[in-house]
Amino acid sequence: MSNIKVILWDIDGTLLLGNTPIPGAVEFLDVLRKDNVPFFFLTNNSTNTHEEISARLTKVGIAAKPDEIGSSSDPVPKYFRKVNTSGKAWKYFLIGRQQEVPGVITYESDPEKIMECDGVIHNGGKYDWLTTMTAVVNFFIKFPEKPFIVSNPDILNPVKDGFSICSNGQM
Repeated sequence: MSNIKVILWDIDGTLLLGNTPIPGAVEFLDVLRKDNVPFFFLTNNSTNTHEEISARLTKVGIAAKPDEIGSSSDPVPKYFRKVNTSGKAWKYFLIGRQQEVPGVITYESDPEKIMECDGVIHNGGKYDWLTTMTAVVNFFIKFPEKPFIVSNPDILNPVKDGFSICSNGQM
């Protein structure tokens, strides 16, 4: 174990099924912490904040700090800092939640205002699917050249008794 630099753990389907730890996961992670083996949690869950994911893990017995978590939506702000050099903040229609980057990217969540946006970001979560997707389809009929960013294209999420359909897979 001394030559291991870091272990990356996927959360859903690897450490947890739903909100139930996989047998032995809690104990194994406790051994790694005791032996000072560094590890980091990864997730395609782009809907919840690192704090919420940390609380979910901790509640089921897996001690996790927010700064030990990486999600599929983490690169989005960095991407916008890199590509938006216009000096003017872009406005994106946001399905889900995402960190704003002042001066670079702001978000709109009202489907009535989607036509004012520079593109669409889909981060999942709960929303009125029919209203939102109708607005998104109409947006891309009018503006087919505008970007559509999906941070988590998963269709299925592993849970205790099988799979659930991810909101991102509804498209």
